[in-house]
Amino acid sequence: MSTRDLDEIRKRIAKAEKWAKKDDDDSPAEQQFRSELYAWLKSIALDYASSAPDRRMAMRALFDRAQTLAGYLPSIGEVLSRDVRSAAETDTIRAALAMVSLGDLQGDSREVQLSVGEILSSAQKAGVDSRPLLQEIAAISSKDVREFLGQFA
Repeated sequence: MSTRDLDEIRKRIAKAEKWAKKDDDDSPAEQQFRSELYAWLKSIALDYASSAPDRRMAMRALFDRAQTLAGYLPSIGEVLSRDVRSAAETDTIRAALAMVSLGDLQGDSREVQLSVGEILSSAQKAGVDSRPLLQEIAAISSKDVREFLGQFA
């Protein structure tokens, strides 16, 4: 695990945490920042899903320190999942579920539950078999998230 890599992730998370705490505006600059942030978070979530356990634990710890952003991760995953149009887009559903894992239930559990339901609904509409993805992400998650995701299996 590269310390430099985790330092870069930590810096980006700090910037995103500031964004998450401020009032949303719909300016072109805000839209551009949000678009870039969501793409970066998707790549981080996919990295997390394919990483070794020690790296996953370190990544979760970084998001634990950014509780506002961590609370938004399931909703961001939900937003990303809405763009899935075919069964070939399993990586987007994997990333969306990995965001739930990374968020480690920092947000309102009812909101997280709704987001997971919407992610799975988006997968179903696109013809993505979400069951193996759900099992994959549950297996790499903290005990609490694993139990939480178990209710959707």
